[in-house]
Amino acid sequence: MFPKIYHLTASMTQPVRCFDGMILVFSLSENTTVKKEGLEYRGEHLYLINESDLYEIHTQSALLFYLPSALFKTLDIDIFHNDFIIQQPDVISADLTLLFKYYQACEQQTHHAQSLVTHLLKEVTRVPHTYAHSIDNTLHHMIDYISNHIRERITLEILSKKFHVSTSYISTLFKHNLNMNFYDYTASLKIAKSLEDISIHDQKVKTVAELWHYPSATNYIINFKKYMGITPKKYKSLPVNDYELRIPNTISDVNALRRLHIDPISAKQKTTILINDTYINEPPFSFFNLIDIGSFSNIDKIMTEPIFFYKNFANYKLASYIYISEPIENIITDHVQTTIIKLIKLFQAKIPIAMQLTDIQSYHYIVKAIEDLHFLESEHAPLIPASDQKLLLLLDPNMLDAREVAHIKRDVYDMHITISLDVTNYYLNRQAIDDDIVALKPDFYTIDFQKVKDHHKQQSNHETFKKIQWTLYQFLEQNNMRHKTIFLNYDAFYTPEILHNTGLLLKESLKSQPYLAGASITFTQSTDQNRHIALFDSIENKTTFYFLGIMLLNFSKYHCYYGDNYVVTQSLHSYNVLLYNTKSYDQDFYITHQEDQILSPTLISTEILNSQNGAVDSMICPRIKDKSRFPNLLKFKLSQYNTPHFSVDEHDFDNGAYVTKIPAKSVAMVTLYNT
Repeated sequence: MFPKIYHLTASMTQPVRCFDGMILVFSLSENTTVKKEGLEYRGEHLYLINESDLYEIHTQSALLFYLPSALFKTLDIDIFHNDFIIQQPDVISADLTLLFKYYQACEQQTHHAQSLVTHLLKEVTRVPHTYAHSIDNTLHHMIDYISNHIRERITLEILSKKFHVSTSYISTLFKHNLNMNFYDYTASLKIAKSLEDISIHDQKVKTVAELWHYPSATNYIINFKKYMGITPKKYKSLPVNDYELRIPNTISDVNALRRLHIDPISAKQKTTILINDTYINEPPFSFFNLIDIGSFSNIDKIMTEPIFFYKNFANYKLASYIYISEPIENIITDHVQTTIIKLIKLFQAKIPIAMQLTDIQSYHYIVKAIEDLHFLESEHAPLIPASDQKLLLLLDPNMLDAREVAHIKRDVYDMHITISLDVTNYYLNRQAIDDDIVALKPDFYTIDFQKVKDHHKQQSNHETFKKIQWTLYQFLEQNNMRHKTIFLNYDAFYTPEILHNTGLLLKESLKSQPYLAGASITFTQSTDQNRHIALFDSIENKTTFYFLGIMLLNFSKYHCYYGDNYVVTQSLHSYNVLLYNTKSYDQDFYITHQEDQILSPTLISTEILNSQNGAVDSMICPRIKDKSRFPNLLKFKLSQYNTPHFSVDEHDFDNGAYVTKIPAKSVAMVTLYNT
């Protein structure tokens, strides 16, 4: 079930009773006021009208979300005997904004939309409250008396004796403060309260008339139809979605509401994250890195770094290959044995290796090196158990014959070989991948963004990042390349706007999730490049991209849920929530959960990553231009302080959502410890 939504386009001129539900008024204009039971509320962007409230809304534009009692019944929430107030208006506003988007997209029945409705119902009924009904003290007490004795017969004469005032004075009080006469006030309230027996308890009309002391069932039907517009029998037969508010100047046509843009007075956008185990069922964001070290001669820099030991491959937590982007043919000399020895040295490291091949003869050298190493180790270390190694060969079908590729072995002794075929030209030519290529059954396909950039440069075409991204994902989808694509040099098209905005970088990266198998990343940033995605900068320090990879590791093992501006996953003893703010201003994120899924109070840690936290430049005075003068001692000391900002908090979810402020252009990982 879903709330009924209306657009109120002009102020009400008469008060109306809220029947059989609750209303949330979401202001879309300034100076909106809501009058409830004679008391005026103003200056807010969100108002709650409780069941049976007499209300009058004055506005130029507002969305009305009608929540019928049947919605609350599914959660066993009693709205007929309790009034409620809004404790966290920003949380509810964020919920309503997202619900309206689901409504406009006709996605009301999706899992997340229904889960959001559940959260909204719980949030608006979190805090029971008894509030004043009128600024006039006498009228306030009269309204309380009527409410407490509504099943009985109440007349002006009875109130006159009870409160020692004349009947004419009472009539004036009601008309002046409530814009409704005494009879209509009590009669409409009695019908409103009787709806509990109609909607919740499904009583017969005759029984309801007797319970509420109407002279007859006929009299009850007459009164019911006067205020509800239909008979009780007809009302009981209506589907919940057909319940309607009888208010002038309202629009409920979905086509008209689709054209409406929500821009609430509350200004900056807010995001609600609802943690629900049921919906954390999407694939993890899992991929491997190809750590690009450039030439073969750089292998020692990632294997045996003596000072900045954290750069050594053995310390990496992410699934990774050492990627020698220099074609392997460059290390092949006229002396075959010298080439074999170099390759043996490489494979002795027992680490995953990725390399490019442009000549099938190079493959034969690789196989020979693997065989020689196997026999060497078998002879000298027979008792050491064999360990599986991985070798990824990046092949270009334009330079290798398909028959040669077909004969590449996938296992040579303890070495498991996978292949990736470059299909960049197919993408550039907008062609489907040939059946001959598919028949080779490659493990992966490669898209080289540097080739794409060079192609457009040669063609003098200026293609925007957005257009390339859209056409690429369309190509990958059409060629069934989900979770089988390796992106090489993917930052070639990244604009400075993306590179300098950690939140936006993550947002764009997440779009590749359905297709991504692996991606290259430069090992060390070159000093002659102003900005480049790499694990380490030119002074041996971890970059923002390094720390982002560590954060993403938490979302690579278990199922996830991908929401707007966030990702949620559940591990054995915690929930991890990855938040990203792409805006140029701080944003509030509201984290809440379904009941009984998180213990209260809950310990919560937050790691914030941006250009100030997790980037060494934030610690270096801008006046220093030449960092090459930094001694190793200073570089190492900087590395000790270069981390994301970390903090620990505690929160009781019984008191509402947990609110965290994420700085502009930032990523944050929030962990809720459920132990």
